[in-house]
Amino acid sequence: MAGESFLAKLLDCGKSDLELLDEIYFEKDNKDAYDIYCEVSQQINDNVTFEHVLVYAFQKALKNMKAAIEKKIDNLTADDIDEIEVLKMLNPEEDITINFNYRATQVYCIDNSEIYALNDDLLDKFHEETGFYIQGIEF
Repeated sequence: MAGESFLAKLLDCGKSDLELLDEIYFEKDNKDAYDIYCEVSQQINDNVTFEHVLVYAFQKALKNMKAAIEKKIDNLTADDIDEIEVLKMLNPEEDITINFNYRATQVYCIDNSEIYALNDDLLDKFHEETGFYIQGIEF
């Protein structure tokens, strides 16, 4: 399809890489592809590439995960002090790393994997938003 070829050239990627974009959940923010492109372009002040779009999606998903953790903490009571302390140990932006390599992109949990394993709702939401599973977490 000519549109795919154009988009692949525009984002500096292969046509098969574009399938990854279908897995990323942007509709939640009521944004279309052009909105995302403009937002990423403003952040980097350069030509937007496929990797930039993936970085944007992953950073957004990690921020959403952090907000979900904070919400969980806020919903707990003083009786749940142990769980609160454990959840406060989580910092998705430091605990989770991403190796960007187009279709071979991989996401790893490098710290606190045992805590993330107990909070699979966070992992499910990350997968829903990015299309990627976080590796290195044993259930």
